[in-house]
Amino acid sequence: MGIFIDMVISRSVTREEWGRVYRETLDLVKAFPLAELRQVPVRGIETRCLVRTEERKSEEGTWRGKDVAQWGWCADGDYVFCRVAEDYYLPRDLVSDDRYEADAPDALYQMIPIIMDGYEWDDPRFDHHYALWGNETKGEPCYMCLLSIGCLIAARLGQKAYPCGDITRGQCHRAVRMANECLTEPIDLPDRCDLDRLFARIDRLPLTETEKLQLF
Repeated sequence: MGIFIDMVISRSVTREEWGRVYRETLDLVKAFPLAELRQVPVRGIETRCLVRTEERKSEEGTWRGKDVAQWGWCADGDYVFCRVAEDYYLPRDLVSDDRYEADAPDALYQMIPIIMDGYEWDDPRFDHHYALWGNETKGEPCYMCLLSIGCLIAARLGQKAYPCGDITRGQCHRAVRMANECLTEPIDLPDRCDLDRLFARIDRLPLTETEKLQLF
């Protein structure tokens, strides 16, 4: 069943901001039973199996087809029920100097061609973000762990991040509780779960009043 979590990150996020929130995601990765499908030696035999998710350096050509090795973490499932979905990868070095845009719009702005008619996907106005995740979770147990990490990213980056996909307000409540059991500095619900905060973000977008209401 196609149940997805997407993370939209504005290119206005700085290397330092991303580095801080990425390091916090490692705290949740360590606390949660996330697992990665990997080829590992078991008694001398290369075996495809689930191992606990941890930060590691990828091999060239893996994880989104990058032709260079990179640091990050990947989760395909969980280590309690040993059930798998599709891979969810978070890179350590997301922000690069050639893609940073100090004046890039709110991450929510990138949702306009997805939600509203009359806007095209290839419109350059909506090419100022990093698109993360977006594979199928299939509603497996790893879903809530990943959503919890998504809520952390949204809380720390504010208007520079927007979690979306097959997400309910009740799930966000549970995900935030899970995160706050592990974090030193607690987080609040994402803006999508608070109508006043959500509309305040939409109201600042360069849209007509009618379009703002449609997007809301």
